[in-house]
Amino acid sequence: MLVSVRKQAESIRDVPISVAAFSNEDIKELGLTSIEDIALLTPGFSFTSAFGRQPGSDRPTMRGISTVQNGVANASAVAYFVDGIYLGGSPQSTELSNLERVEVMRGPQAAQFGRGTYMGAINYITRKPSDVLEGELEASAGDDGYAAGTGWISGPLTDGLSFYMGAGFDTFDGQYTNQRTGEDVGGEETMNLTGKLFWAPTDNVDVSFKLGYQETDDDHFVIYLQPRSLNNCCFRNDAAPRAREYYQGEAVPDENNVNLATDLLDLAGGSGVELERTLAAMSINWQINDRMRLTSLTGYVDDEVQTGLDSSYAGYDPIPFGSFRGAFYMYDEDEQSDFSQELRLDFDITEGVHLTFGGYYYEGETKEGVSLSIDPVDLEVGPNPFIDSRTIEDIENMAVFGGVNWQINDRWNVGLELRYAEDEISVKEVADDPADPIEGCDSRASLCEDTFESFTPRLTALYQLNDAVNLYANVAQGTKPGDFNSDVPDLPGGGPDESFRAVDEEEAWNYELGAKTLFWDGRASVNVAGFYLDVQDQQLTQVIELGGGLTTSILANVGETEVWGIEFESLVNLTDELSAGLTYAWTDSEIKERISTDEADLQGSDGSFADIQALGNVSGKTSPRVPENQFSLFARYQRPMGADGSWYVTGNWAYEESKFSQEHNLMETGDRNIVGLRAGIIMGQWEFSVWGKNIFDDDTPVDALRYIDRRSGTLPSCTTFPSAVACGGSSTSPRSFAMTLPRQDQWGATVRYRFGG
Repeated sequence: MLVSVRKQAESIRDVPISVAAFSNEDIKELGLTSIEDIALLTPGFSFTSAFGRQPGSDRPTMRGISTVQNGVANASAVAYFVDGIYLGGSPQSTELSNLERVEVMRGPQAAQFGRGTYMGAINYITRKPSDVLEGELEASAGDDGYAAGTGWISGPLTDGLSFYMGAGFDTFDGQYTNQRTGEDVGGEETMNLTGKLFWAPTDNVDVSFKLGYQETDDDHFVIYLQPRSLNNCCFRNDAAPRAREYYQGEAVPDENNVNLATDLLDLAGGSGVELERTLAAMSINWQINDRMRLTSLTGYVDDEVQTGLDSSYAGYDPIPFGSFRGAFYMYDEDEQSDFSQELRLDFDITEGVHLTFGGYYYEGETKEGVSLSIDPVDLEVGPNPFIDSRTIEDIENMAVFGGVNWQINDRWNVGLELRYAEDEISVKEVADDPADPIEGCDSRASLCEDTFESFTPRLTALYQLNDAVNLYANVAQGTKPGDFNSDVPDLPGGGPDESFRAVDEEEAWNYELGAKTLFWDGRASVNVAGFYLDVQDQQLTQVIELGGGLTTSILANVGETEVWGIEFESLVNLTDELSAGLTYAWTDSEIKERISTDEADLQGSDGSFADIQALGNVSGKTSPRVPENQFSLFARYQRPMGADGSWYVTGNWAYEESKFSQEHNLMETGDRNIVGLRAGIIMGQWEFSVWGKNIFDDDTPVDALRYIDRRSGTLPSCTTFPSAVACGGSSTSPRSFAMTLPRQDQWGATVRYRFGG
C-alpha cells in the first residue's frame, strides 16, 4: 500500500517509521465506522471519549502517553488531519466509508506534521476525483434505530477537469434508558457533504479544491456515576484529615441507573451536542522541472458547537442552595476555527539525494459564547453563576522545516528532518460585567500570553537486507506546547493561586528499531517495532477545588515518564480463500518523577509540605489510561459463487487490557473484549451483508473520570481534625467515578451498489 506519511507517495514497507494504514477496502470489510474502531485494530493506539462527540473530550493514548485536553491551548499528544489539513476539533464525526484510506503514524511526527503530533498523527485521506465516471451507493439498517446511507460519484467534466461528490447520513436512537425521563439516551445523528474539483491546466500543474460540510445532533452522552457507597479505601479521619474516600478495584458500571437531567437542559437549548463544521482546502502542485516540485497546501476549518450537559452525571444538584443552585446543568455555545498554510519545495540535488524545505503558518481561535444554567426549582434559565467571563484563545504557530534523504546504495537509505517552530499562545478573558475585574494572569489586561519555541529533529535509517526484509531505525524528538489553565484554585487567604496557571512544555525523545518483512512468496507480511520513550514534564489532569463545592480538572506536569514498547502487525493469505491478520502491542509506561498532592492526601497527609513530599511520590506507578497489552485478530473467508459472485464471512476480535483511571493506580476500567462478525454475498456490482458489533455485549466502560458524589452528603471539614496542619484546597466533596458506557451489541444489514470504473 502507498502512504503519504512523509508528504510523498511511498510504499509502506519503505517508510522507516511505524505506520498502520487502512484502505477503503479494509474499512468496508472490517465494518469500521469510527476512530475508536480503528484504534482497537491498531497496536499501540487507544482512543476513548469521555463526553461524547464534543470538543475536548477526545482522549487518545499513543505509545503509552495519554492526552487530556483541559488546557486552554488545545495542545495534544496526537493530532488529526484531513488530506494533510490540521483539524483542531474532534475527528469522531468524520465519516469513514467514503475515504480512500486512513493513516495512523506512531511516534513523534513534528518534523513533518508540526504542532501537537509529538506522539503520533492520524491523517484521513479523501478520494481523489477520477478521470472515468464511477460511484457507489450504500444503505444500512440495524436495531436501536440505526440507519445510514452514503454515496459518492466521480468523473470527468472536461479535459483536465474532474469532480468528486460524496454524501453521508446516519442516525442512531441510543441503547440506554434515562431513568429520570424514561427516554432513550446516547443517540447520534450525522450528516456529511463533500465536493472536490481536480484541475490539471498543464502537464506540470494541478490544482485540487475541496469543500466539506458536516452536521451532528447527538443526545446527551451515556455516563453513569458510580455511587460513593462503593468507596472502599482512603476514608477521612484524624489519621487522614484531607482524604476524600476512594474506590480500589475494577469499575462497577450499572446500565440500569443512568440518570441525567436532560429535561432541564431542554429548557435552555437542548441536551447533548450539536456541531456545524465547514472545511475548505486547496492544494497546488507545480512540477517546475524534472528535479524540482513546489507544493502549496491551504486549509480552513470552522466549528460551531452547542453543548447541553448535566455535569453532575447523576441527575441531581450538588449545590441545591443560593445562587449556586443549578450550576451543574450547563448549556454552552462555542466556536473554533483553524487556518493553515504550507509551502514545500522538493528538490532532487543529484541521483539518490532528495532535499525538502518549506514554511508553515497556523492560526487557531476558540471563542466561548453563551454559558447558561438552569435552576431546577423555579425552572428559570440564566447566566451560569460560576462563569463570569468569556475566554478567547488564540494560537499562532510559525515554522520552517527541511530535510535531506540520501539513497547511499542499493541497500542503505538515511534521512534527516528538522523543524523549528514558534508557538504563540494568548488567552483573553472578557468580563460579563465590566465593573467586576477578572483575576488571573495579568489582571489588568485579563490576558495570558507566552511564546514557546521548539526544535524537533528526526533521524532515520533504512537497510534492505534482501528483497523481503527491510530493517530500520529512527530517533525523533517531539514537543507538546506549553499551556495555561483558565481556572485555578484559590489561595487560603483568597485570590487565585497563580502557581497553577502555567503548564510547562512536554518533551519526548523516541528511539525506535523495526523490521518490515515479506515471506511465503509474498503471501504474508510481518512488521515489528520496538521503542523507548523518555518523556519530560508530562501533562496530566488534576482535580482541584474552585470554591463553593465545585471542582475542575486542570493540567499539571507529572515530571518524567519512561515508556518501553513493542508493536507487532501481521497479515497472511493462508489459502486463496482464507486470509487473516494479527496485531499486538506491549506498553510499559512508568511515571519516574512526580509529587502529587492528591496522592499524599490519600495516604494520610496533614497538608504540610513535609507530608506532601513524603507521601505524594507516585514514581513507579503506571501512567493513567494506558493499557499494557493490546491484541486484535481478524480473518476473512471468501469463496466464488456462480459466474461473477462470491460469498464471505469476516470476524474480528479486539482486546484491550484494563487501564488505571488515575496516577494512584487504584481504580481501573477492566478488560475490554470487542467481537464483530460479518457475512455477505457479492454479485457483480451488488453486495449484501449482515453484521454484528460487540456481539457478546461487553459492558466495560470506555472511560472512567475521577469525580465527586454529594448525593449522600459531604465530608467533615478538614479543619475539624486536630491532626490537620493545612486545609487549603481540601474539598468536602467525596470522590466517586463517572463512567462513559460503551455501545452495546448491535445487529444490522448493509446493501451496496458500485457502478462505473
